[in-house]
Amino acid sequence: MLVRDLVEVKDFEKGTLVFKDFESEFFWAKCIIQENSEKINRFLNFKEQYSLRFLYGEIEEAKKILDSIEAEFGQSLWLIKNKLSFYQETIGLEKNKSYTNSLKKHLKNGSLAKYIIHWLSIRNENNVSIHKFNSQIESTISKLNKDDFKNFIIYHLFERENLNPDELIQVLRLSYSFSIIDYYESFVSLLKSIMLNSFDDSDGAKVKNFLESHHQIDDSRLNNIALMYNIKDKSAYNVESVEVYNSLLLGISK
Repeated sequence: MLVRDLVEVKDFEKGTLVFKDFESEFFWAKCIIQENSEKINRFLNFKEQYSLRFLYGEIEEAKKILDSIEAEFGQSLWLIKNKLSFYQETIGLEKNKSYTNSLKKHLKNGSLAKYIIHWLSIRNENNVSIHKFNSQIESTISKLNKDDFKNFIIYHLFERENLNPDELIQVLRLSYSFSIIDYYESFVSLLKSIMLNSFDDSDGAKVKNFLESHHQIDDSRLNNIALMYNIKDKSAYNVESVEVYNSLLLGISK
């Protein structure tokens, strides 16, 4: 079960999780990630192996890796997204639905986790177009009062990383209520957004400080960001394979 996944939508509306300021949230994230760096590295190794096995069509090996991630790290939105796309691509809709229902039955109605999981499952259905899916979600989030909640849904259901730093710091804050995997993934998105969108030198300094002092995390995305800040010579991402993998995750191949 997701960590603290029984927090309800109405609790976010009441401001249960209070945002202090960008500086404090970023500093807290650095501390959490530093404390969990060994665990994050193990996840990143699993993640890389899974994407390779999946892309090469080694289905049984890919499934074993997903099971290993769940056994070691528990549930996360990252895992659920990947299991849903895996089941839809390799087995079909019935397995997708049975897996979704097995998760939802443990969650309270109105919880953020249950809402996200429900729509992730629908997103993977072959008869659901991207346009139709986006329209349904946009109709829902237009009724929400809290921008942080809207941004969290946009980030996870639209897989939209091009949010600005002020929006992603809110995604990061809410991700703390889920898992270290989701927290770390949203933090990387935040670093990328600062690199691309922030004109505040102090924000860039925060990113550089993190990259220079947290080199023990072996993530090619961080290596690429480090290159942009001229920190050190790092290896680059295999962009082509990542784009194919992300397309499968989003169901674009259907």
